[in-house]
Amino acid sequence: MKPKKCALLGLISIFYSSCTFGSIGNSNNEKLILIQNLLTLQRGIRSPTSVQLQFLGDEVDQKPNEWILRSGSTNYSLKLESDSNVSWDMGSIRINPNQIFPGFSMREMPFDTNAKTHTPYTIPLDLPQTDPYSQGYNFLTAGSESLVKENTINTNTGFVHSSDKTRSISDTPLGIVSLINLEWAEFNLNMKILSPVSKNIKINFRKGSIVIRPKCRVTLSQGKQNPIPISFNYGNLFRDRNDSLANNSILQVFVSQSGDLFVSQFQSTSMYETIVKNLNQEDLVWFIPGCFPGVEL
Repeated sequence: MKPKKCALLGLISIFYSSCTFGSIGNSNNEKLILIQNLLTLQRGIRSPTSVQLQFLGDEVDQKPNEWILRSGSTNYSLKLESDSNVSWDMGSIRINPNQIFPGFSMREMPFDTNAKTHTPYTIPLDLPQTDPYSQGYNFLTAGSESLVKENTINTNTGFVHSSDKTRSISDTPLGIVSLINLEWAEFNLNMKILSPVSKNIKINFRKGSIVIRPKCRVTLSQGKQNPIPISFNYGNLFRDRNDSLANNSILQVFVSQSGDLFVSQFQSTSMYETIVKNLNQEDLVWFIPGCFPGVEL
């Protein structure tokens, strides 16, 4: 067991051995003081954390920048061209403490655990700015990064490449990830449709951001070895949408247009807004692999 963890458990046992709760009238106040003391101890323990921003492709081959996407009854072969890039502003995580302490049940907690903790893991605590559980911890270096990647890891569902801008965080408190925030100054996608027709499409996304809310417990413990994965899936940007929009079959609309296309907030705006809906849809383009309700990462 790590020395700091041993020290924390030792201090917890001292609290329990020395605290005898008083009358019913003030027992909740005494429990609250005890929990505050335990949280103070937990706040003092920091640990390095690794976050891995991954770019995913859908094809099990050695061409990480080419993939096939189906729309309607047609397979579309797509390729990402060399001048595709993203300019990152920042990427950070927020952390909540574990809300359960030894010797306490949920009923015995002297505050509203549903309102004040990470149930269901996505509610950051409202704490003073100096508190380590009120801060964002940056895992992404600001700057431009190419979206054209070399194949580094092949899985049974496609390729994985880690972002060149991710970095380790040296001083996160222990607890559970409550949310992940990504912000970019600009996204530029230069894409070529190879079949069923040949067509160049350039897409420029304006400045934006995404908040990823974990659906499972993503735990930060002392000495955690595995990085927290965050995935960006190219192909899902162009998935058909099941809504009332006229242009919900993005690729079919692309090939129906004459000549090459430029899509932005100022040109082909209807298609732009449809793609942005995919970009912002929860757990479609951005997600935490393997994170499902009931799972602990």
